Amino acid sequence: MSNNFISFLEKAGYTEQLKEIPNIERFFNPNFFDDEIAGDIDLVLFIIDFRIQEFIYLSPNTDFVHGYPREEIQKLGPVGFYDLLHPKDKEILFKEVFRDISIFLGTNKTVDYTDLKINYNYRVSQKDGSYKFLMNRFTPISVGEGNAPLIIVGTVRDITDIYTKKEIFCKIHTVNNSKDIVFQKTYPINDSIKDFGITQKEFDVIKLVHQGKSSKEIASDLNNSLETIHTHRKNIIKKLNVNSMIDVIVLAKDNEWI
Repeated sequence: MSNNFISFLEKAGYTEQLKEIPNIERFFNPNFFDDEIAGDIDLVLFIIDFRIQEFIYLSPNTDFVHGYPREEIQKLGPVGFYDLLHPKDKEILFKEVFRDISIFLGTNKTVDYTDLKINYNYRVSQKDGSYKFLMNRFTPISVGEGNAPLIIVGTVRDITDIYTKKEIFCKIHTVNNSKDIVFQKTYPINDSIKDFGITQKEFDVIKLVHQGKSSKEIASDLNNSLETIHTHRKNIIKKLNVNSMIDVIVLAKDNEWI
């Protein structure tokens, strides 16, 4: 893995930019990832530079972990990738988790942030409308204004089969000892249908679609025109940030709305 990382950095012209970071080579050593095995199909390795909003390195097995090919994720970039997250998770991450990480880094001046591993989880939408539970574990190797990480090195793991609690967690521990937790917090996920701005009429449409009724039948049941039902369906899909009513029903079931 070390050679792969270094070759990507050299090709992108990043070797010179990162020289000021002490012991930079250790971040590109498989041993840095503790018990995580470089090249493991269950693990994606990455380097992100938020200054230019790009993945500087992304291992090729994203299809297996994220559910999307590497080329697609690289094209989205780290910021665009957040649009694939469950809307509620994205809101919690940006409003609470990332804020708390920055506050921790800013108020613990005696802690070397390059000796930390920051862990948090989230749900990523799949093309079939389902969600995968993923976990990021990263170390900030450069921090900028407001104590926001600028360059991070880390891993992404699929935790769908082992962690399905309705919460986001954030845990920070030292590089050499995962049991030495210096910060830990959970953020409950309360996925209410109202959180997405779904109206009662739109919710009625969702329930009738779930019952297997056609748009024509729904129009009759709700005493609306067929055109109105089509508009409701389009608005529901847009508000829930999914691709189809099939995805809507999957999301509705996951959150126990129906």
